[in-house]
Amino acid sequence: MEGGNLKSYLFYTIGEIALLVVGILIALQINNWNEERKSSEKEQIILKDLYKDLESNALILQDDIRQAKQMIHQIEFIIRHFENNLTYSDSLATYLPSMAWTYQLTLVSSAFESLKSSGFDVIQSNELKLQIIKLFDHEYNSVSQWVNILSVEKYKEFKHVFTALPRGETSNNYKEIVANDKLYYLLVTYKGWKEVLVDRETELLENTNRLKALVFSELNKR
Repeated sequence: MEGGNLKSYLFYTIGEIALLVVGILIALQINNWNEERKSSEKEQIILKDLYKDLESNALILQDDIRQAKQMIHQIEFIIRHFENNLTYSDSLATYLPSMAWTYQLTLVSSAFESLKSSGFDVIQSNELKLQIIKLFDHEYNSVSQWVNILSVEKYKEFKHVFTALPRGETSNNYKEIVANDKLYYLLVTYKGWKEVLVDRETELLENTNRLKALVFSELNKR
């Protein structure tokens, strides 16, 4: 400075500061890239797990719908015997007891529970995030609770009616069974409930497949 080199010194100092700032900015950018990469990898893992759960739930719902339709067919078979005074059929001995079976709908949600624990911010698409929450946290819970509560209630009703039926082989007590009005009306209401069940689970299956397609599409963007 005493030698008249102030200008050179200032340029040197400013250059050092600029290099320091650039170095800090580069370090921050690299850190951001690393964080984004880690977040993207985490999102990929969660989306893959969600996709697997959605596949499992689609199969569960397909099987439940098939069983419900089969049950409706059995109920209609029994009701025809009540309404038309048909002769005894060995199928009645199989179909009647199955009316009192309890039915529980259990859908897979382990990936969603993991997502709730880690935070929904890991999902970059807001639309996808909302659809995941809507299906897993609302629709799945709503339908499962409705199915499971009504199933228990129907089981209690059938058990109460069956307890009052004559003991012994169905073939020996066929006339008393088809003359039981309580059992007949219970079968009619049960058929109606099963038909509603098919409709609700069919809609739930459609929504499951729709979300599965969205997750698949998001996975292929990365």
